[in-house]
Amino acid sequence: MTNFSRRQLARYAVDELAAKTPVSKLSVKLAAVLLAGNRHKEADLLIADIGRELEDRGLQVTATVTSAYPLSLKLKRELNARLKKLTTTKAVVIQEQTDPAVIGGLRAETAERSWDMTLKKMLNDIREA
Repeated sequence: MTNFSRRQLARYAVDELAAKTPVSKLSVKLAAVLLAGNRHKEADLLIADIGRELEDRGLQVTATVTSAYPLSLKLKRELNARLKKLTTTKAVVIQEQTDPAVIGGLRAETAERSWDMTLKKMLNDIREA
């Protein structure tokens, strides 16, 4: 059996998703490849590679947004629109996290990029200057 790299598997997965293959069928195929090669511990890494490939192709970005407080629906919509523009992708999925340590503002991270506009970072920058 041919041993495919994670990158090759990620490209295959995104090709299949673009061809409208149901996620349930695709996940069974990918799991079978990982299990056959005794690579089941690579599942999380493969998911991250698929995220990068989706972002590279401009199909979808998954952004983890961290703020001190829960985001309002209005702010989520604005973030979605801005992230679409910044990343030139068709779709944005926002995964929200709260962390009181950021004090205020927010941090957004995708597979390829990050933006830190938190008060904590600004204060640290002032301290270092």
